[in-house]
Amino acid sequence: MDKENIAQLYFYKEDPQTEICDNFYRISDFDVLNSIKKLGKAGGKVNLDSKIEIGNKQNQILQNGSKRSPISKFARNLLWSFNSWWSKNLKKWLEDFKPDAIFFYGSNYVFSEKIVLKIAKKYSIPIITYWVDDFYVNSFSKSTSLLDCYNKKSYRNVTNKLMKKSEFVALNDYMEEKYSEVFHKKGNVIYTTSSIVPFLPKQKGEDKIVMSFLGNISWDRYKSLIDIAKTIVYNNLEIEFNVYTGENRSWILNNILNVDGLNYKGSINYEQVKEVMENSDILLHVEDFGEKQREGVRYSFSTKIADSLSSNRCLFAYGPKDVASMQYLINNECAFVATNKEELLEKLQIVISNEKLRIDMADKAIIMANKNHNVIENQNKLLKIINNDIGKN
Repeated sequence: MDKENIAQLYFYKEDPQTEICDNFYRISDFDVLNSIKKLGKAGGKVNLDSKIEIGNKQNQILQNGSKRSPISKFARNLLWSFNSWWSKNLKKWLEDFKPDAIFFYGSNYVFSEKIVLKIAKKYSIPIITYWVDDFYVNSFSKSTSLLDCYNKKSYRNVTNKLMKKSEFVALNDYMEEKYSEVFHKKGNVIYTTSSIVPFLPKQKGEDKIVMSFLGNISWDRYKSLIDIAKTIVYNNLEIEFNVYTGENRSWILNNILNVDGLNYKGSINYEQVKEVMENSDILLHVEDFGEKQREGVRYSFSTKIADSLSSNRCLFAYGPKDVASMQYLINNECAFVATNKEELLEKLQIVISNEKLRIDMADKAIIMANKNHNVIENQNKLLKIINNDIGKN
């Protein structure tokens, strides 16, 4: 799809960081708050030739607070309910662009869903909602307060309206199956894509096998990294285990900084990520086994999995079998997988000792990457979904 056929309406203060299109309209929390104070209208078309102050302090406080507490989330939804965002300028921008469909990145905020529904109704256009995180099922989790209970119920009510009006796309089969069941409609699946070009086979040397973890260690993933490090040390496994992460919360980092068998390497940029992947024999994906953590990531799918499968390096995964990422790797047999502590040592010994098995698994992974994580193929899948939905209206 050409740039001139895409426009983006977004709700954060920063300048857009995408080359998908050149037509942007921005309305931030601070814009809405300021418009209420001054009895004006919020937001405007973004001038890409001029730069704005990144991350206004008031805006950051409001947005960050909304992630932390029920009262902040309630306040944010209330702020947007004043409809100061629904301005002549926004209507003109929409009417000039003449959208045929709305592609909405599913969120856990009532206000953004209401905006989508209002625009779709006003201009009689279809909605395609893309879910990359499970906000809806998680909204049935135990509430921390009456206000939290109200927020979750309001969210479910509006999400139900949104899903009745929209086609939906899920990030993986696991989520699509659940959301199809919950919302009584069949969805589509489009996996995370990867731009990684398969690396040449690593030259065999006399050094230790190198296993690298790159990515997010929140949701207590660090506990599984420690399990692996302990298994390596206690059993004298000949492997160098490196962890690269941008995590900066001290209470998490303090747990892994001095663990024997685990080399903490800190944060690296994307070009360095590719270099590390190329120089590794094994790439690692982990999830934690705690009940709360499993629920939090049950339908998630790490972008690093797509990159790992595309890299021509063997992928090793350690985590519970009842989460989407592990199910995907098990069902498609494209990684070595350990789903409990009891089999961790056995699986590690196999992957470390047998180079041919690592090569064979990397070959299977590339086949899966070409099938599900190819950028062009997935763009075509999405375009077909959008065109089909437009054709129904």
